[in-house]
Amino acid sequence: MASESATALYILSIGDRLYQTVAISIIIVSTIGNVCNCFVFLCIPPLNKHPNALFIIGSSVGSFFFINIGLSSAVIRVYSGTDPSHKWLFWCKLATWFTYSSGCFSFMCNCFAALGQFLLTLPRVRWHRLITHIRAQIMLFCTAIIWFFIFLPFPIFYIHVPLSNTTFVCTSSYPLMTRYGTYWIIIGYYFLPIILILILFCLTRYNLQQLLRRRRTLDAAVTRMMLIQMCILLISGIPAGLYLCYILATQYVAKTTLRFAYEYLILLVLKEELVLLSRPYGDDVAFVKSSNGHISYRISRNRHHGLDPYLFAHTLILSCLEQNERIQGSSSMHSLVHRALGCAKKVSVFRSFMLIRRNNLIICSHPQYHCDSSPFQLSSLSIRTI
Repeated sequence: MASESATALYILSIGDRLYQTVAISIIIVSTIGNVCNCFVFLCIPPLNKHPNALFIIGSSVGSFFFINIGLSSAVIRVYSGTDPSHKWLFWCKLATWFTYSSGCFSFMCNCFAALGQFLLTLPRVRWHRLITHIRAQIMLFCTAIIWFFIFLPFPIFYIHVPLSNTTFVCTSSYPLMTRYGTYWIIIGYYFLPIILILILFCLTRYNLQQLLRRRRTLDAAVTRMMLIQMCILLISGIPAGLYLCYILATQYVAKTTLRFAYEYLILLVLKEELVLLSRPYGDDVAFVKSSNGHISYRISRNRHHGLDPYLFAHTLILSCLEQNERIQGSSSMHSLVHRALGCAKKVSVFRSFMLIRRNNLIICSHPQYHCDSSPFQLSSLSIRTI
């Protein structure tokens, strides 16, 4: 028995070491990544006009509160010996409420982003316009309200239960509330996001193959980024969800102290794996930098040898056109050409073909065209619809 207790204490000490090293690293890295994601999708065009921009920002904001509030109490306890949740009642109520609500909100934002990317990969343009900026705001607002109301009983029923005259523990005054929260965590953290993302992953992957055939390079790159994020969510969420179901199924089974210690350590590892793998640590920033570098390299390489028209198409569209702008007739031709010329001046590709695939229009510039030509001279060159 003494040996078993010593082993259990050693296992619990391993959990404290994980909080000292892994948890603090997760807080630092995730904070930097979430701030970078918000900055990129708020300030950098054309990503700030992307239909999924608000969903990625919402996911980053939810992730920020989920990680920093959820892990900070444990980290403070390990370093100082005092858990803020057990010391201050307002933190006991607020931290529990915000951790669960923001975590479920963040995962649902990932599902919305996956849905938006799936719609953008559909061949029909009308599906691309289904999620507008206003609709995205409404979806985010309603989702936040729903999850805050679902976990509202936590700040109401969570109290400080005295263990001694000076020691308190933050827990629910009703055992039913603990079970209520556990079931909603399984739904909001694991089952609902996993099912939705698994379905959207398969559908988006199929559409990606169609995109590659049409050579829509940047759209395919964005889709790949979303597929990687979906894959990571599935890999990290499924083991943690299954293990939490095991904990629920065996909660009334008599267990030894050593078994409790092992289960605690496994749950801690799966929890930190879920937080570590499923949160965006600047992967969108890395995607933007790599995409821009690839485009700049190809433009400089082919500047005098005929730029790949498909590669230049997405550069031109995303640099010069608004996200929802479409050609409605010849009246908007001069405006389009004027904006295309402005983009061409920036990247010095006057002798390159300009293929605007998204608007079903090809503008072929003359090989002898020079930078002093006016937009109307450019529009008077060969223009044909496809």
